[in-house]
Amino acid sequence: MINFSVIPGIEPVTFRSLATVGALGYGLWCFRQGRSKMSQYMMRARIVAQGFTLVALLIGVSITATQAPKDDKK
Repeated sequence: MINFSVIPGIEPVTFRSLATVGALGYGLWCFRQGRSKMSQYMMRARIVAQGFTLVALLIGVSITATQAPKDDKK
C-alpha cells in the first residue's frame, strides 16, 4: 500500500484536519484582536485546507473502494 503520510505516524487526513482547525483558530484570534486583514487571510487558508482534506478523503475512499476485497474465510 502507498504511504502518503506527511509526518510518520500521522495520516494525511488527520494532518490536514489539524491544519484546518489551526487556521480557523488563528483566524478567529486575529478577528478578536482587530486584525481583520490577517483574519480574512486565515479564513481563506482554512477554505484551502478544507479543500485539501476533502480531496484526501475522496482519494482514500476511491482507493479503498477499488481494491479487491480480502478473503478472510479459512
